Amino acid sequence: MTGLESAGLTDELGEMIIIEMGDFVQLFAESFEIASNADGTDRAPEVKPTCPRWHELRKLPFVAEPYPTLAAARESGPARVIGELGGAPVWLVTRYDDARAVLAHPAVSNDFYDAPWWVKRARELGIAPPADDHHSRNLPLAMEDERHVRARTVLVKAVNARRVDAVRPVVERTANELLDALPAGEPIDVNARFAVPLANTALAAVLGIPKDMALTYPGWSDQINSHMLDPQTARVAAGKFYGFVAALMQEKRNALADDVLSDLWRACDDGILSDFEMHGLVALLLHAGQEAPAAVANGLLSLLRHPAQLAKILSNPSLLPSGIEELLRYESSLAQALPRHTNGPVELEGVTIPPREYIIVSVVGANHDPARFDHPDEVDVTRQARSHLAFGYGTRRCVGARLGTMVATIGLDALLTRYPAVHLAHPDQSTPWRPSTFSRRVESLSVVLAESLLDVGPRSPLTSSPRHNVSSH
Repeated sequence: MTGLESAGLTDELGEMIIIEMGDFVQLFAESFEIASNADGTDRAPEVKPTCPRWHELRKLPFVAEPYPTLAAARESGPARVIGELGGAPVWLVTRYDDARAVLAHPAVSNDFYDAPWWVKRARELGIAPPADDHHSRNLPLAMEDERHVRARTVLVKAVNARRVDAVRPVVERTANELLDALPAGEPIDVNARFAVPLANTALAAVLGIPKDMALTYPGWSDQINSHMLDPQTARVAAGKFYGFVAALMQEKRNALADDVLSDLWRACDDGILSDFEMHGLVALLLHAGQEAPAAVANGLLSLLRHPAQLAKILSNPSLLPSGIEELLRYESSLAQALPRHTNGPVELEGVTIPPREYIIVSVVGANHDPARFDHPDEVDVTRQARSHLAFGYGTRRCVGARLGTMVATIGLDALLTRYPAVHLAHPDQSTPWRPSTFSRRVESLSVVLAESLLDVGPRSPLTSSPRHNVSSH
């Protein structure tokens, strides 16, 4: 896309963000009731149709390649109004310094029931916000102030460095076992057959999910994430997902061990967490953990598109740890942070965002800000990129960042060590990206595993697929 074409798509990008945001808050509101009544059945709210306009927008080039459009938005100012939700303007922030400022700003809130959409809905329906002890007040993404500090303190203590590092042998063994089972010399979906099971095994080991339950929930979580493609299935999946959370914690009740889920039970027993808070934290960990495979698949794709950088890592494997941080910056699976709203004025480089308005922070936009990262649209595995925002920032930074980084490092190291000549199976074809403005994940990644150039045949593993040659389906 040319600069002019990119600038012309900023309105459409904003429109797609607003549509997804509106369906997200609606599903979020419904999920509270689904969570409190979940029993694993197939019941769901009334049939909800898909949005025809969203399906038109998801075919536009910024879904597969958002960076030129976000650059145009970034150059237009520190923040811009992209539409409204619940009668309140929605601002998009794409600059790095501004993104950090918003994510840590005391006047920016995650309190769902204080947000403009809910307030407007409550007014129209004549309903009052839930009481302070209502379960929906105690789900992590709606928490603020004392509740959030208390719950996060428990979570940070449970997902500690010792516990994460202790599962390294499990992750290394799993990576090698998965590679043992993969055929070389023919196309495979490395995302589905390697990245996803590797990340889920690591998460299950840290959390303490019984083996017979570890593969039960990811499909439902993925259907929830695909709520725009199939809203009704997403709502049915939410019921099954929350039913699974309840069954999982009941199973753990009588088998406490040295793991995260057991620590959450102990915090509940000690009166630090309520029952609903405990189950909400588990749901958050399981659902957010489904972003972990993207670090492996997105990272591998980035290296295959930049053969000179792949060659650096192959010749000097010690670059991989810093290279992982660069790959996380370059293709962050978290594209936009979840919607927040202002409780007071927020100043960004001379622009004032008034109280009672929404802010969307573009993580991928901030991670490609040339004011923070030189030549941000290039991969440089020697870059010191740990300041990226792929895991968020401030008091809501992802508690699983250490685990996600470890899985990506071990996964790519094992794959590239065994198959250094791995290459795209169809370098001239587009790569399917998940059609979403909030998530940046490949749906599938077809590669051919090869140990040497002699195994490759006529296609060189260092043939890079041009960056623009990607699309969403």
